[in-house]
Amino acid sequence: TWQIPLTFIGNYLSHFTPGFLFFFGDAQPRHGIPGMGVLSFADLVLLPAGLYFSFRRREPLTGALASAWLCGPIPAALTTEGIPHALRAFAMVVPSVAWSGYAMASACEWIGWKLQLDGGSKFKARAAVVLFLAALATLGGNAAARYWRLAGGDPLIQTAFENGQRQTWETLAREHKRGQRVWVNGYLPYSVYYQLFFFKISPKTVGPKGPGVGDFIYYDPSGKTLDQLRRALGPGDWLLFPIDAAQLYDPSGEPFISREDSARTGESWVVYERKQ
Repeated sequence: TWQIPLTFIGNYLSHFTPGFLFFFGDAQPRHGIPGMGVLSFADLVLLPAGLYFSFRRREPLTGALASAWLCGPIPAALTTEGIPHALRAFAMVVPSVAWSGYAMASACEWIGWKLQLDGGSKFKARAAVVLFLAALATLGGNAAARYWRLAGGDPLIQTAFENGQRQTWETLAREHKRGQRVWVNGYLPYSVYYQLFFFKISPKTVGPKGPGVGDFIYYDPSGKTLDQLRRALGPGDWLLFPIDAAQLYDPSGEPFISREDSARTGESWVVYERKQ
């Protein structure tokens, strides 16, 4: 009987660990920047400072922000999947950013006051504040640049964002000819949306079991093997089905992604076959 509340408490507290907040983040690659926490490295200093000065000065809304921050992980803690979970605990972002911003504003105020107190001019004080903000902006820019570099070529990111399914539907939209049937695995997530987008189909045609209009057939894979489906294909027909991304190889013959990383993403890689 104690297992459920103890699991909840463990899940809840995991969202306040330094590893989740500042260093590693969510285990799901598409929920953050690999190698970074859900907050920036600057927040490692700014967030505690903002918390401290906000409570010390008894700023308005401090209690409301603290309540929102403490309640933020509850939706994620109620589940057992992907803990700690950045998206389900997204409500923590607003108070975290507010406190970090408050610390930034307090630091800028202190820098200007300190320089003028020591006999510095207003120009020097303002220049020091600008340099301080520029240093923080550099940290943020570095995080954005890191994500931009990884998003284009990192197999982990590509698999997590279902790049295989996007590439398959792009090829299908480019090369498909009218009359060629397209057999789509009915268990593939978001296939309907890819079909609507790439083939410019009106959402009004979507029924309770998917579009299934024109040349598209959404099949139930539970009762059919791939060989059975291949035999059902006519000339020019397409077959879309998922595989483990760890089964793919890059042009040099190396594995595209490790089985461990593929499992982390929780996504499959969608491929296609076309009968000649």
